[in-house]
Amino acid sequence: MLQVALSKVDKRYNLIEVDSFGNVKFDYGNLSPSVTEAKQTGNYIIVPGTIVLGTSVTNAQGSPATRLQGPTSTDGDLGGYIDLSDGSVAGGTPWAGSVLIAGNNAGAGTNKYGGFIDVFAGNGNGTGVGGEVNIRAGDSGAGATGSGGPVYITGGASLSTNGAGGLVQVGTGLGTGTGAGGVFSVTTGLGGIDAAGGAFTLITGNAGGGNRAGGAITITLGDGTGTGSGGTFNLIGGISGDGATGSGSSLNFTAGSSNAINGNGGNINHTPGNETGTGTKGEFRIRANAHLELSASEWLVGTVDKVFFIATRAVRVKAITARVTVAEGSARTATIRKVPSGTAITSGTALHTGSVNLNGTANTNQALTLSATPADLELASGDSLATDFDGAIGTGTGALTVGLALM
Repeated sequence: MLQVALSKVDKRYNLIEVDSFGNVKFDYGNLSPSVTEAKQTGNYIIVPGTIVLGTSVTNAQGSPATRLQGPTSTDGDLGGYIDLSDGSVAGGTPWAGSVLIAGNNAGAGTNKYGGFIDVFAGNGNGTGVGGEVNIRAGDSGAGATGSGGPVYITGGASLSTNGAGGLVQVGTGLGTGTGAGGVFSVTTGLGGIDAAGGAFTLITGNAGGGNRAGGAITITLGDGTGTGSGGTFNLIGGISGDGATGSGSSLNFTAGSSNAINGNGGNINHTPGNETGTGTKGEFRIRANAHLELSASEWLVGTVDKVFFIATRAVRVKAITARVTVAEGSARTATIRKVPSGTAITSGTALHTGSVNLNGTANTNQALTLSATPADLELASGDSLATDFDGAIGTGTGALTVGLALM
């Protein structure tokens, strides 16, 4: 059933025309079946059956575009709307009528495009927002188990020799001035009284054969401008219920297993961002704490300068803490240095200001103040950490720990 509001019908621009006898006409086109089946009900035309608007033209574009236009408001109110409604069902028939909007297939010829369908909401003016486009499936019936109707958006399949499948692209609108770009939000439904909430699943396609990879999922955050940061990517698990034993949701990252004869399992790669200028490289953190690796050393009677850690990848020093277990009995200090391969310990770079007091109070931590120069704290693969004593250890003992962050 097609319903078209009669008020403000414009006969000049290829729109539907209704004559004084209730007949329906369309410039450049037809209505089928017979227009005598059309009838006027209040301010609407109800036309059963199929409606064909426009005629085909040989070796040229079809006749001027069909337009169904609601009436324009002249008093500041909302404009009229076009209502495409399917037929209702009576009796025991299980399906109500459907509404189908389909672009035509390409006609005769080579390499022609199929017809496309555009759905555009109207522009706002002044402080008014643009019109909405809503695609909503129907609610279920009131029976015991009926589900709400699904909404499917599916790109077209390629039927050519090496053609790619059709793209499905969802893009939000641009902001202007200080306005943000449009939000893209996907929200699944609430569960019933005793049911789980709706799941959100992203599944890419399997490879079709040969030695091809499965489909990838790429999420790219927006760039910042000026002093603004790049976009943040947040994965936040859900809070448990308020019962006795419910747990918060887990976040699981599982790389794929190999199904080959001698294949490797998939990696989970986390790569922090690079710095610019005097900035520092990004770190991999857990609970905002970047101390993912710890290196420890101790000193005993007779200990001399020594290396206690060699980096196998880039890391950054985040903290240094020492503790004297037995005081030296006289003034004695130590310095923790970054020492590249081939460099003497005493020529390495000090990682902190001040020094470790080896004659300090026993069993008391000494937290050292790190160097204010970021490059001093960054170790490349092959660099080492070493303790530089200012003299041989006599009777004192103790230990130290260096917290490191992956870069």
